[in-house]
Amino acid sequence: GVASTELYNLMLHACCQAGDIDKVGAQIARMERHSVAPNATTFNSAINACASVGDVEGAESWFARMTERGLEPTLVTYGTICKAFAKRGLVKRIE
Repeated sequence: GVASTELYNLMLHACCQAGDIDKVGAQIARMERHSVAPNATTFNSAINACASVGDVEGAESWFARMTERGLEPTLVTYGTICKAFAKRGLVKRIE
């Protein structure tokens, strides 16, 4: 059968939970190769993967890709970006 955005999002979430951050970008690229459109949840998972290891630059990059595609950031998106900043001690950037 055809994989759905929701199925890919579940796989991304599993990668994050397992700490397999490197696979997140590859999974999103795979989605796109199979003409499955990423949604806000997809990008939130990518941002969360970066945030969990304190990769602020990566989190910001995924945020930019999300907005470039015309997807609206959610409260989860903003909270997750804040998590990345906090993990690196960049509390002033949260403001």
